Amino acid sequence: MSHSQSGISLHIVMCFGYRHRARMIYKLASFAVGVTALVACHGCQLMSSYYTCHDGREIDPTKKSEAETSSLQFARALFSGDLEVAYSHFTEQAKNSTSRNQLRGLLEAMRPSGPYDSLETEQVMIVTRWWLASPGTGLAMCSKDLTHSEASVTVALTNVREQAYVLISAKGTPESWVVVLWLVPHEGQWQVQAFHLMMETAASKNAAEILAQARMERSRGHNLNAEVLYAGAADLASRGPFYRTGFQDTIQEEAQQIMMPTDFRGQPPFTLQGPSGPFTIWHMNPVPVRGQLYLLISQEISPWKDSGETVRKNRALISAFATRFPEYSDVFSGMVAESTDHDRGHGWRTVEDNSAVLDRVSPVQHK
Repeated sequence: MSHSQSGISLHIVMCFGYRHRARMIYKLASFAVGVTALVACHGCQLMSSYYTCHDGREIDPTKKSEAETSSLQFARALFSGDLEVAYSHFTEQAKNSTSRNQLRGLLEAMRPSGPYDSLETEQVMIVTRWWLASPGTGLAMCSKDLTHSEASVTVALTNVREQAYVLISAKGTPESWVVVLWLVPHEGQWQVQAFHLMMETAASKNAAEILAQARMERSRGHNLNAEVLYAGAADLASRGPFYRTGFQDTIQEEAQQIMMPTDFRGQPPFTLQGPSGPFTIWHMNPVPVRGQLYLLISQEISPWKDSGETVRKNRALISAFATRFPEYSDVFSGMVAESTDHDRGHGWRTVEDNSAVLDRVSPVQHK
């Protein structure tokens, strides 16, 4: 099967407010290779003695209910595509940096992964600042048990006395999604300072399940499989640039211990040799396709000719990779070869399941 859109869900990020400008990032793949930096904000400082973190039963019931109610109202509007209701929940700072058209574009990008239902509150946390002398944004590290680093959460703080962080999950088609909200109070109501939306599952597997697969592949010596799975687990575990968990840090620390094959060491682009010549590889990541986990490999081709030539090169890349790393099929149900021409903005994907790949690469063994 070859086409320009393989049905791979959009991974969407929209953050604003603390950077004083809007950021919209669209990735036509459900995972991104690499791990988000701790909290990407200018001038952030860890204020170790000037804040208190509260979650669960520690939060005043009325205050918790108000934060949760406001978050659910926003999340319902977001997942249902109600532009005006969603926009009405923004702070003035967010409205000044994010237009209705920008939000409309985000809602349109979300539509293919819907409809969304079964909205549930996963987490409510409130952080109180006791020192407001320093302007700008800071960081707060919240942890119930310092001996279990995975339980820690690091959040961005703006210069207000109290702010809340709420995680709302929703079931999409077919994957689960989660939106992380950063709320600040205004005239007795919680408003959205920033939010981050991402997939919570891929092929019905969550970050912990993908991480377990990565660890298994690492123990078997399949380092390339392990590295790609670690990257996928990190992406599913991400909760945005203003809310980072210790679980993400654990994944990153383990991934850094992987020794990749010589073909993929250092920084991209990488070179993979094939019978007809080298391929220029920019990234690899797992993606859900038809309810199964596939391996996406992105190559750059130039000059760009036509779709027929691109399909041929995509299939050649899949064959070369399957020949060089046959163990990929222990984890992935197939491959997605993505060709791009950055100069002219062209892109094309070719999707093949393992039976098609094996028929071409090793037909005798497969039969």
